[in-house]
Amino acid sequence: MKGENYMSKFKAGDIVRVTNWGAQYSTCTSWFTKHASELKLEWMINYRYGNYSWNDNHSVNEQFKVLFVDEDGRCLIGYILFSDDFAHGVYLIDSNGLALARKSMTQDDIEMELGYRVELIGEWCNE
Repeated sequence: MKGENYMSKFKAGDIVRVTNWGAQYSTCTSWFTKHASELKLEWMINYRYGNYSWNDNHSVNEQFKVLFVDEDGRCLIGYILFSDDFAHGVYLIDSNGLALARKSMTQDDIEMELGYRVELIGEWCNE
């Protein structure tokens, strides 16, 4: 099933870059109606409806936070500027237009991906 493949690609909380703004759903208000019970109000009211000038407004290095992923691989992403204040923009985009900028993982996630146990020797955070 198409949705299963996309669900494993991104999850809520992932930090991503937009690689193709053409994959954006800029006028898809029906999607918000369908998922209204699963979304935060601040995400819905900050949706950048009709934002077609994506190349002029964003650089390729800007980072966004995945807020929600549906069963078809559509991702709701929020523009992160200084915090999780999404008043600067929320976009609906197909996961094919995104790439991971960084991946949030627990120690268990890291060990599962590496295939062996790791010992953390210190805390590090780039936020």
